[in-house]
Amino acid sequence: MGRNWISKFYCLLFGVLTIQLASAETVQERFEMAEEKQLADPRGAIRLLEKNENAFFNDERESASVPFKHFFLLFQLYIKIDQYDQAQAIYEKLNTKTDFHNTHAAWLALMGTQIELHQNKTMASDELMTPYLNDYTCLEDQALSMWYYYVLGSLQARSNEYAGAFSSLSKADELATQLNNKNVKIQIQDQLVILYYEQHRYDKGLDASQVMMDLVEEVGDEYGRLRALVNLMNMNYLLAVEVAESNPAMNHEKDPEYLKHFNASVTYKEQVLKMVDRLDSINAKIRALIFLQNQQLAQDDIDGTIKYAKQTIELAEQNGRIYERAISLNNLAIGLMFKGEYEESRKILKEAEEYYKQTDNKRSLLWIPEDLSKSYELEGDYKTALDYYKKYNTNAHLFYQNANREKVIELQTKFETQKKNQEIENLNHQAALDAKQLEKERMGRWLLIVCLVAVFLISMTLFVKRNKLNALLRKQRALTEEVAEMGKAKQRFFVNISHEFRTALTLSVGALRELSQVLNTEHDQSRSTFEVALNNNLHMISLLNEVMMMERLENNQMPVNVMKIEPVKIIESVMERFESLLSNKNISLNCAIEDVDGEIYFDPSHFEKSFCNLLSNAVKFSPKNSEIKIELINQSNRLIVNVIDNGPGIADSEKGLVFKRFFQGSESMNKAQPGAGIGLSMVKELMMLHHGEVNLINNEAAGCTGTLTIMKGKSHYDKDSIVIREVDNSNEQSDSINVELDRIMRTGASQLNHFGNDKNPADKEELVDSLNQAIIAKPMIAESNDLIESGSGQSQTGRANIDSKDKAHDNEQRPVIMLVDDNIGIRHLLRSALQQDYHIVEAENGKEALVLARSLQPDLIISDILMPELNGLELTQKLRECPELAHLSIILLTALGELNDTVKGLNSGADDYIVKPFDSEELVARVRSHLTQKKRLSNSLYKSFVKSHQSQPSIRVVEQQSVKRCKKLEAIISENLGQCEFDVEQMYQSMNMTRSTLFRYTNKVYGCSPKNLLKKRRLEASYEMLQERQGSVSEIAYAVGFQSLSSFSRAFREHYQQAPTQISVPEKMAIAQSS
Repeated sequence: MGRNWISKFYCLLFGVLTIQLASAETVQERFEMAEEKQLADPRGAIRLLEKNENAFFNDERESASVPFKHFFLLFQLYIKIDQYDQAQAIYEKLNTKTDFHNTHAAWLALMGTQIELHQNKTMASDELMTPYLNDYTCLEDQALSMWYYYVLGSLQARSNEYAGAFSSLSKADELATQLNNKNVKIQIQDQLVILYYEQHRYDKGLDASQVMMDLVEEVGDEYGRLRALVNLMNMNYLLAVEVAESNPAMNHEKDPEYLKHFNASVTYKEQVLKMVDRLDSINAKIRALIFLQNQQLAQDDIDGTIKYAKQTIELAEQNGRIYERAISLNNLAIGLMFKGEYEESRKILKEAEEYYKQTDNKRSLLWIPEDLSKSYELEGDYKTALDYYKKYNTNAHLFYQNANREKVIELQTKFETQKKNQEIENLNHQAALDAKQLEKERMGRWLLIVCLVAVFLISMTLFVKRNKLNALLRKQRALTEEVAEMGKAKQRFFVNISHEFRTALTLSVGALRELSQVLNTEHDQSRSTFEVALNNNLHMISLLNEVMMMERLENNQMPVNVMKIEPVKIIESVMERFESLLSNKNISLNCAIEDVDGEIYFDPSHFEKSFCNLLSNAVKFSPKNSEIKIELINQSNRLIVNVIDNGPGIADSEKGLVFKRFFQGSESMNKAQPGAGIGLSMVKELMMLHHGEVNLINNEAAGCTGTLTIMKGKSHYDKDSIVIREVDNSNEQSDSINVELDRIMRTGASQLNHFGNDKNPADKEELVDSLNQAIIAKPMIAESNDLIESGSGQSQTGRANIDSKDKAHDNEQRPVIMLVDDNIGIRHLLRSALQQDYHIVEAENGKEALVLARSLQPDLIISDILMPELNGLELTQKLRECPELAHLSIILLTALGELNDTVKGLNSGADDYIVKPFDSEELVARVRSHLTQKKRLSNSLYKSFVKSHQSQPSIRVVEQQSVKRCKKLEAIISENLGQCEFDVEQMYQSMNMTRSTLFRYTNKVYGCSPKNLLKKRRLEASYEMLQERQGSVSEIAYAVGFQSLSSFSRAFREHYQQAPTQISVPEKMAIAQSS
C-alpha cells in the first residue's frame, strides 16, 4: 500500500515536470514563430504571443518561463497595428511585476516613452528615459541602445530638434544594420520622412519613402507597406504643389514635373484606400483621410473636404481618437464656411475647440479664433472678424511669450532633475535602498513632471508656431492696407469715371453748341431741339458733379464758400432751366415769392443745388396737366422755401428712408423714374453744412411739400471752419456785365440765325462784330473778377482795362506743353486739366511729336508709352540723344505700372513717370513742380551769370542824353531781368514815371518801346549765356525771364536770325575752356 502510494507520487511528479518542460518549449516555440511572422503576419504573431501573456499573468508558476522579450515584441506588434490601448495595458501590467520592473526598468522606460509619444506628451517621454542614460549609451546591450536611439530620434522629431533627431536616427540605423533588424530600419525610414516633411524637404522625403517601400517589399511587411504608400502619396502631392507654386506663368497643369508627381499621388491614394480597408489599420486610415481632407481643401474641392472630414470624424469617434476628431471637425467647419454655412461652421468650430481642450493642445486651440475670424470676414461682419482676429493675435503672442519664459525655467528644472537623478543612481550603486523609499522618490519626480509637462509642450511648439504667427501678422498688415487701399480705390473710381463721362459729355456739348450757333433756319423748332439736347447734356454733367460732391461730403472735403446771396434770383434762374420740361408735361408754376427781409448768407452753388433737387423731384412725380407751387416765406430769423406738388406723396413706410443715400421709393421704381437715390441725401448734407433743414411732408389732399429752412444772418457759422466772403460792388458790377454779355450772346446768336440774303449786310456785320466783342470780353471780365477776389495788387482801373493785345501776349507767354497719345480721349482729358495755365500742343504718336518738338521747343512733354510708329520710350531716347532737344522735361504717362516698367521708363531718360489711372490734380501738381524747379534753376543760373559780369559795363550811353536816368533804367532792367513777372508797368513805377512818359523816353533814347527794350536786353543776356555755355537752352530761357521756351526760341530767331542751339562758343573762350 505504501509502495503503491509512493509510485503514484513519483508518477504525478514526473507528469508535472513533463508538463512544465512542454510548457517551456511551447513558450519558446511561440516566440520564435512570432518573430518569423512579425512582419508578414503581425496579427498571427500577436495571437501566438497572447497565449504566453495569459500564461504569464494568470499562472504564477509559469511566469518565470516567459522572458521579457516576449512582452516587448508583443508591445511593438500592438503599436504596429495601431492597438495602442492593448500596448498600454501590457506596459501597465509589467509595471506591477516588481521583479520585471527592477530588472528591465530601462526597457519599460522605452515602452512608456512610446505610449507618451502616442499621446503627444513629449515632456513626460523625455523624463522617463533620463534616469537610464548610462544603460542606453554604454552599448553593452546593442538592442537596448538601438531602440533607445530610435525612440529618442522620434521624440526629437516631435520636438522640432531636427539636428538631434537625424543624429539619433543615424545611430539607431547603424545598430539595426549590425543586428539585421529590418523592422526597426523600416520605422527609422518612416521617422525620416516625417523629419523631411517638417523641414519642407519633400524631395528627400520622397527618397526616404522609396527606401522604406523597398524594405517593406523585401520582407513582405504589409502594414509597413501601407505606411510607405501613405508617405509616397503625401510627398508626391507636396512636390506637385511646390512645382505649381514655383511656376510664375501659372501653367503648371502642363508641366511634366507637376503631372508626374500629381498623378503618382493619385495612384498611391487609390492603393492606400484599398489597403486600409483590407488591413483594418486605424492609424493609417485616419492619416490617409486627414491627408485627403487637406488635399481636397488645397484644391478648393469643398465637397470632397466635407466628405472625408465626416468619414474621419466617425472613425475617430469609434476608436477614441480625440485629437484626430478635433482636426477633422476643424476641417469640416472650414469646408462649411466656404460653402456659406457660417452658423453651422461656427457651431462645429466650438465643438472642435472642446476636443482640443481635452487634449490640452494649446497650439491647436489657437486655430479656433483664427478660423472664426475668417468665417465672420466671409460673412461680411468685419467688426466681429476683427475682434476674433485680435483675440487670436493676443493669445498667440501670450502663447509664445510664456513659452520663451517658461522654457528657461523648464531647462533649469530639467538640469536640476537630471543632477538629482544622477545622485540617486550613484546612491543605488553604493547601497540598496529601501523599495518603499525609492517608490516615494519616484512618485515625487512624477509629480514634478506632471507640473512641467504643459510648459514643455508649449516650448516645443514655439518654433513651428512662430512662422505661422509671423504670417498672420503679415496678413493683418495686408488686411489693414487693403482696407485703406479700398477707400483710395473708391475715390479713384469716382474721379476716373467722372473724367471718362466728362470727356464724352464735353465733346457732345461742344458739338451741340457749334450746331446751335451755325444753324440757319427760319423756324425755331430745330434750334429749340438742339437747346434741349444741350441742356440735358449739361444736366448730365451736373449729375456727375453731384456724385463727386457726395464723395467729397463723405470724406469731409467739400469746400464751403459762404457769401451774401439773393435767393429770389437763384430761384428764378433755376425755374428758367425747367421751362422746357414743364412745357412737355404741361405743368404750370404758381410762384408766391416775397421779398427777403434781412441778409441770407449761404454758398450760392449749394443753395442752387438744393432748390434744384426739390424742384426736380416735384416735376418728376407730378402728373401731366398739374400745378407746382413755389412759396418763399419770411420769418424773423429764418427763410423758408416750399415746393408743393400734386404727386403721389410719400408712403408712410418710406418717410424715414427718403434722406438715406441710394434709397429709391416705391413710386420711383414702379414708374421707372430715373435717379440714383443720392439727391435728397446730398441736399440734407448741404443743408447741415449751413445749419439749415430740409423736410418732406405729405399734403392733406394730395402731393408732397419739400421745405428748405435757412437761417438768416451769419452768426450761426463757425468762423474757424467756414470762411465768409464779402461781395463788393465791383463784383456785383462785373456780374451785371456778365449777365448782359450772356444776353447779347444769346439774342445775338438767335438773330444771326434769322439773317437771310435779303437782310442788310451792314446790319449783319454789326451784329457779328457785337457778338465777337461779347465773346472776347466775357472771359476777360471773368479773369478780372478772379484777380479782384485773389487780392491782386493791381488797381481796379488797371484790371478793368486789360486790352485784347495784352491778353494775347499773356497767352503767348504761357509755357508750352506737348501731349503725345494715340488716344484722343486721353489727350482731351489732359488738355482740359492743363489748358487753363498752359498752352497745349497735341501729337498722335512719337514720330509726329519729334517733328513738332524740333519746331516748337515745348517746355514740357507728356507722353504715353504704347503708341504706333514710335513709342514713348523710343521718343524719350531720341529726344535725349538730340542736342537741340535734350533739355526738354519729359513725363511718361502710361498704364504700365509694374516696378520694372517704372525703372525702365526712368532709365530711358524721363523726368517723371505717372501710372494710369491718374489724378488730374496730381498731374497738374507734378507739371507745375517740374516747371517751377526749372525756373528756380534758371534764376540761380542768371544770378550766377550777373555776379560773374559785375565788372563789365552794363549801361549803354546813348547820345549822351539823360545819362543818370539811363543808368537807373538799365540798372532796374538788369536787377529784374530774370523775373518773368517784371513788365512795363513795374518798369515805369520803379522809374516814378507814367506809362506814356516812359514810352516817350525810351522811344527818344533807345528808339523803341519799353516792352521791346526789355525784350532786347533779355535776348542780349541770353546770347552771352549761350556763348559761355551757362546752361541748357530751356534753363537760359527761364533765367532771362521768358515764361515759355517756344516764345523765347521764336523771339531769339527773329532777333539774331538763328536758333539758340546754333550759337557757338567764341574762339578765345573756347581756347580758355580747352586749356
